[in-house]
Amino acid sequence: MLGAKNDVLIGTDYYYLYDFTTLSTIGNYPINIYNPVYGTVPASAWQSAAYQTYSGQASFAFVEPHQERDLGVYAQDVITPFEGLHVLAGICYDLADVRDGEVSTNYSTSPPSGPSIGQSYALFNSNPDQHSQVPSPRLGVVYQPVPWIGFYGSYTRSFGLYNGINTNGTPFPPQISVGWEGGVKVQLLDNKLNATLAFYDITKSNVLTTAPTATNPFAVNTVDARSQGAELDVLGKLTDELSVIGNYSHIDARIIEDTSGALVGHALHVYAPDSGSLYLTYDFAPGSELRGWRVGGGVFAASNRWGDDANTFILPAYARVDLLARYQTVIGPTRVSAQINVNNIANTKYYTGVSFFGAQTGIQAGAPRSVLDRCAWSFEP
Repeated sequence: MLGAKNDVLIGTDYYYLYDFTTLSTIGNYPINIYNPVYGTVPASAWQSAAYQTYSGQASFAFVEPHQERDLGVYAQDVITPFEGLHVLAGICYDLADVRDGEVSTNYSTSPPSGPSIGQSYALFNSNPDQHSQVPSPRLGVVYQPVPWIGFYGSYTRSFGLYNGINTNGTPFPPQISVGWEGGVKVQLLDNKLNATLAFYDITKSNVLTTAPTATNPFAVNTVDARSQGAELDVLGKLTDELSVIGNYSHIDARIIEDTSGALVGHALHVYAPDSGSLYLTYDFAPGSELRGWRVGGGVFAASNRWGDDANTFILPAYARVDLLARYQTVIGPTRVSAQINVNNIANTKYYTGVSFFGAQTGIQAGAPRSVLDRCAWSFEP
């Protein structure tokens, strides 16, 4: 087009998921956890559980069909007006639906027959379907005034098909996000070291969050949230022997819309305002007495962050140190390597987050000190 180079991509994709969940205490089908044998539960047991649930004879049972479908059509063009400038423009259009059924209205008054349970009585007629028709445009530009540095900016809109089911059986609206990002990428030390500095602003609607009440501690709700921040990533070699992987992230993630109004302005839980890691590895030179050895280690750290969206308690800051050592050599046609990793060497106690329904159902602890070893042999012709 007008002398510009164009790389055009046009396509389509289709996603389909059907799930039929049955949980029940009916029947006695023991399994040996040390030597399990699967497939011993007959089809009649599933049918019986469904019928007894419907008729109110089961002490505990849950039966639910679930279906997701998404047809996406997309097109994009990468335009290069001249060397060093690249412009991307694209769009994806999704036609999607989500359907959920409930045991109370999906079964006949007698047990279904036949092995195809889904076809027999997953009628999906108890709850309203959710149909979505969503366009998702993408725009981006990269400018490289010289080969070793590039400036970029992008705009994206994305669509999340399934976002959970409300207590009334209605699917929550799909999650939609709109994001802006800009930054600079550089290649240093004869392209051996790459670094990226990015600034971003992402707004998500219909983010699922907990909304416990006095009568239902597991109630959920949706909110709109906005994340703003910056991220620095460094990857590559400082010297022929010394390699580095590092990153630092600053994020301000807050709720900007809430139907109850109680959470507006609160920080999203689990997101640490500041976090980062730095890992170094050293490969001894071929002429060294320690040739074949690689040693390294690093630290990951995160600042204080809120444990819930109501911002009632804090998960404390922490730093975790990991170490590694590897030896590699060649014996004839065989390449032999042995590696040991010691993670969280100081056995630091830390917490990575909470369960989805909040601290009342569990706080997730980080892994304690662990030692992993690996040996490998590979044959070369």
